[in-house]
Amino acid sequence: MSNRHDLTRLPPDLPVPQDDGACDHLAGRRVPAIALPST
Repeated sequence: MSNRHDLTRLPPDLPVPQDDGACDHLAGRRVPAIALPST
């Protein structure tokens, strides 16, 4: 099975993301510790 998608290249028609400031309040905040299951 071959993969025709090159994951290192972006599509030419991909729009540039716009920063709307919705996450500005998260800068400098601590992320709570959570336990993740492992195998």
